[in-house]
Amino acid sequence: MREVFLLAILFAAAVSDIRSRTVPNVLAAASLPIGLAFSILAPQKSDPYFTTCLLAVLLFLLLFWSRGKLGGGDVKLAILVAFLQPAKDGLWLIAVSGLISLTIGILVLVTRKSTEIPLAPGMFLAAVLRIIIKGGTI
Repeated sequence: MREVFLLAILFAAAVSDIRSRTVPNVLAAASLPIGLAFSILAPQKSDPYFTTCLLAVLLFLLLFWSRGKLGGGDVKLAILVAFLQPAKDGLWLIAVSGLISLTIGILVLVTRKSTEIPLAPGMFLAAVLRIIIKGGTI
C-alpha cells in the first residue's frame, strides 16, 4: 500500500515538475499527513545511524531551499519519502534520485540551456528502480 501511494504521489509530482517546474502545494499538503499516518500506524524499524543521517540530509535540503537553490515542493517530497520508508531506504531513494536528477540536469543544461532542473522525475525513477531491485517493495 505504501509503495502504491508513494509512486502515485511521485508520478503526479514528476508530471507537474516536467510541465511547469513546480510541485503543487496541494499535492504535498495532502500527502504529508497521509505519509505521517503511515509512519504512526505502521512504523518500520530503522537503525538509529541511518535515521540520523536521513535527518541530516533533510536539514541539508531545507538549507538549500531556504537559500532559494531548491524548490519547496522538492523538499516536501523528500520529507514524504522519509515518512514512508525505513531510514536506510529513504536515504537510498534520496541519494539515487539526486544522481538521476543530476543526469537529467546535465541533459537539460546541454539541450535547453535552462538552469531549472526538475527533481521530482528523479525521485519517481529512483522509487521505481528501488521497487525493481527489492522485488515489489520499496
